[in-house]
Amino acid sequence: TIESSGELIIDQTGFVEADVNVNSISVSGKLKGNIEAKDKVEIGSTGQVTGDIKTPILKIDSGAKFSGNCIM
Repeated sequence: TIESSGELIIDQTGFVEADVNVNSISVSGKLKGNIEAKDKVEIGSTGQVTGDIKTPILKIDSGAKFSGNCIM
């Protein structure tokens, strides 16, 4: 599990396999795991997320891939 009171950024070449509990997250690479973000989740056009998301704000760019459930 990755925990932070700040923002987590996963760049295009990044790969994370863990559950994430943060204030906000921006994914342009790959993430396998569940996300809980207090502020927002952004998945960029090159981003791939496999797992469930819990957040008040979700932004998914065209071309992004998301497989899971979302609770807002």
